[in-house]
Amino acid sequence: MDIFVETASGQFLWWALQAKVLNLDGTYHDIATLKSRREYQWTKLNRFAAASGCIVRYLLYNGLANYHYNGNDICTRNFNEDQFGCSLVKTTDAERLALAGPVSFHDFHPNLAQPWRIITCCLFNTRNEKATYYTAAQVRKAVGIYPNSSGNTSILDATNVNTKPNDFSVNAINDFSSSAERKPAYRIVIRSTTSLNQENR
Repeated sequence: MDIFVETASGQFLWWALQAKVLNLDGTYHDIATLKSRREYQWTKLNRFAAASGCIVRYLLYNGLANYHYNGNDICTRNFNEDQFGCSLVKTTDAERLALAGPVSFHDFHPNLAQPWRIITCCLFNTRNEKATYYTAAQVRKAVGIYPNSSGNTSILDATNVNTKPNDFSVNAINDFSSSAERKPAYRIVIRSTTSLNQENR
């Protein structure tokens, strides 16, 4: 899944998420499985991030009985265990744990995982992690190859903003994805309220 989050008018961060499902035995079975080209998935994801400037994470789909938690996310907002239904984990943490053996829910949660709401609820910290910003035109081109759209589809009609946060082509998102042999099932665009209000004037 790809999620594009508008952080300033016409500028988007690209979150590239690799899903893993928690199995009934409380572990994630295939994190350390060698993929095509006989390499680990985290190696491909890290190379993808280095080339494109996207933010890569494992997106963990969870469900665990009798687990209780109350704490704060990376932007100090309180949450409980329900928010760990979908959680995010860095590839470096997944690699370190998966190479040591089977990885369980408790290996990641609560210390290494964040609720996936941080994608929209927390400001991305560019001091701790590098990322490239993409234009509305680049995002529009990326989602335009998907046949079905729902919700507010204004990105498909958004006018260009006179900003150029990167030197990539308008088709860069699709080109990077193709080079990495990555075709996400879904691409979601999350616009800022400020930007949408400007368009509706």
